[in-house]
Amino acid sequence: MNIPGIKFSLDTVTCGDFNRMSLLCVEISTKAFANVEQALLSYWMSGALCFWHCLYRIIMKLNKHFNIKVISHGDTVMKKQSGFTLIEIAIVLVIIGLLLGGVLKGQEMMTNAKIKRVSNDFNGISAAVFSYLDRYSAFPGDDPNADDRWGDSVTGGNGNGVINNGERADVWDHLRQSGLVAGTGTNNPTHAFGGNIQVQQDGASINGTVVCMVNMPGKIAEIIDRQIDDGDGNSGEFRQTLNSATYDQNATNLTVCKKL
Repeated sequence: MNIPGIKFSLDTVTCGDFNRMSLLCVEISTKAFANVEQALLSYWMSGALCFWHCLYRIIMKLNKHFNIKVISHGDTVMKKQSGFTLIEIAIVLVIIGLLLGGVLKGQEMMTNAKIKRVSNDFNGISAAVFSYLDRYSAFPGDDPNADDRWGDSVTGGNGNGVINNGERADVWDHLRQSGLVAGTGTNNPTHAFGGNIQVQQDGASINGTVVCMVNMPGKIAEIIDRQIDDGDGNSGEFRQTLNSATYDQNATNLTVCKKL
């Protein structure tokens, strides 16, 4: 195996070589990958490679340890044993600690990245809807001229200025046809935690047009509320559909809405 600046074979490689490989992988990942999940994956793979190599060396040492050689010197019989050093044990323990710490920290970083994406989705969808309203003088989904503009495959709304329940799916079709949102069709997009995103009239005791996200974890909903509103689940422009000021930290399927 050849890496710029590092030449080795599997028989002679040391953990120092793998440490240099880890640093190289981190440098490459930060330049080559566009998101934090991919960069972290590259870092973990390099760390795991170092860990398994050192574990292999310890296993080999253990094998030698129990393979007793008998050497005769006259009437004296000597037993020669070989073991692994404290330094090698320490290296493996340090690597295990680093990997565990990296996994926990990596999970935290990915969760924070998802929270940021959800916040950006709320703002981005609001901007798209207002851009559509400014361009065509109608809400997406409720636009009565959408079928004339884009053809019979597109369903127009009734033009009453309200996104009715039957017009929710057409919101996304109109936004996508206008180029304000990527994709095609009427399917609801999903947020970073896997639930659907909906644009509708009224929701979570908020009057008017709202953006709602379903199947949101309670812990995440509270964090987002504190970031963009007042942290109260039953007041302000960001609320949950449950009639409670506090968020259930164990819930995984909350529906939260933000006023457009």
